[in-house]
Amino acid sequence: MEPSNRDLDPDELRRKVAQLQRRAADLYHGPRFWISLLITAALTLASILAVAALVINRPTTALIALAFSTGVAYARRHSFLLGPARFAGEISIGGMIGGISAEAVRYLLVGVPLGVPPNVPWFLIGALGIGGGYGFLTAGCAALPVLGIRALVTQYRARRRFVGRAA
Repeated sequence: MEPSNRDLDPDELRRKVAQLQRRAADLYHGPRFWISLLITAALTLASILAVAALVINRPTTALIALAFSTGVAYARRHSFLLGPARFAGEISIGGMIGGISAEAVRYLLVGVPLGVPPNVPWFLIGALGIGGGYGFLTAGCAALPVLGIRALVTQYRARRRFVGRAA
C-alpha cells in the first residue's frame, strides 16, 4: 500500500513535486508543444473561414443557427466547467434546432426548391436534412474558435507555469 501525501516527510514530498514539474515541463519542450499549437491555430482559422462560407452559401439558415448556438452557449456557459465535450454537444444541438427551424420557415415563406415534390414528407426531409446539417456545421465551426482559443491560452499558461517562461 502506497503512503498518502500526509504520511510523507517534507523532503519526499518536495522530490515528488519536482518530479511532476519536470514531467510537465517535458511535455512543453520540443516539437510536441509547437505542433499542437500549430494544429490548434490552423483549425481555428479554418473553422472561421468555414463559418464565412456557410453564411455566404445559405445566409438565413447559417445565421439563425449561429444565433441559436450562441444563445445556447451563453445560457449554458457555466456547464463548460463540467466538461468541454458536453458543452460542445449542447452548442451543436442548439445549432441544429436553429438550422431546422430556419429552413422550415424558409420553406413555408418561399416554398420548396424547384424539382422537389411539394409534399409534407419532402418538406420535413429538407428541413431536417439541410437545416440540421447546416446548423450542426455552423455550430461546430463556430464553437471551435472559442474552444481553440481557450486551448491556446491554457497551453500558454501551462507552459509558463511549469517551465517558467512563455512559449
